[in-house]
Amino acid sequence: MKKFLIGVVSVFIVGLVGLGASLLTMDRFKEEVRAMEAYPVKNVQHIDVQLSSMDVELYPSKEDEIHVFVKGETRKEEEPFYQVKLENGGLEIQQTEQKGFHLFSFFRAKDATLKMEVPEKMFNRLTMETTSGDMMISNVQVQEANLTSTSGSIDIKESVFGKDFALKTTSGDVKVNSNTIPNGSYHTTSGSISDEQTQGERINYQTTSGDLEVERRHPIQGTKVQTNSGDVSFLYQSPAGSLAVDFGSNSGEPVIEWDSMVYKDKSDHKVIGMTGAGNAANQLKVRTQSGDFNLKKE
Repeated sequence: MKKFLIGVVSVFIVGLVGLGASLLTMDRFKEEVRAMEAYPVKNVQHIDVQLSSMDVELYPSKEDEIHVFVKGETRKEEEPFYQVKLENGGLEIQQTEQKGFHLFSFFRAKDATLKMEVPEKMFNRLTMETTSGDMMISNVQVQEANLTSTSGSIDIKESVFGKDFALKTTSGDVKVNSNTIPNGSYHTTSGSISDEQTQGERINYQTTSGDLEVERRHPIQGTKVQTNSGDVSFLYQSPAGSLAVDFGSNSGEPVIEWDSMVYKDKSDHKVIGMTGAGNAANQLKVRTQSGDFNLKKE
């Protein structure tokens, strides 16, 4: 038993020494990576990005090429951060993993960001998947988009999605601002969602414990919300047309600040109401387990 303990302690000490040596020498071998690659856009109809720890940013470009580059630091002996395939109308980008065993491989790509600049054209499809990396999309045009993240945050602004938009994350927060999304779906577990000034027709939100905050100029045709413990807040600035509200919860409470709202049913955990005359063309349906619901008109 004594020999076993001595062996364990020895291994632990060797590990600490190795870690210290690695940390002390790591900066000596770091270099900044900023190599840009260009791809012709005329044959690209869809973009597929698969990453693990790297952040990804997508921007518009006034040129007729797709530019891809990485900004970050790496150790000189390491392999490239990513590999690219351009075939069958698709541009595929995948983060590469280190070959072999590296005791301190978790330092690799810690602060690296994959940046893409795409021309101002409507692409057919955009697929992005990350594990711990963040996503940022700004001023792009695509018919269909599917975004998936585990713990990374997602930020989307001033983009146009012609048909369908789907977003799914586990613990990362979601922020979308000034986008056009005819049919959208948001699904989070513990991450919160902030949606400002989206133009669209039908949007579905589903969260477990994350809060949902939505701010729009006016109601859209169909909005559905499903949460467990997350609170839900809707703010409309200058409503046009009518709005039908249907809220139900096990223990969550509604707070409605809308003077012209006419109630068909209103209780501690339920609200059915309508603004405007006749049948409401715009529907807002909210279901929670314990989350509260706040609806306000400025």
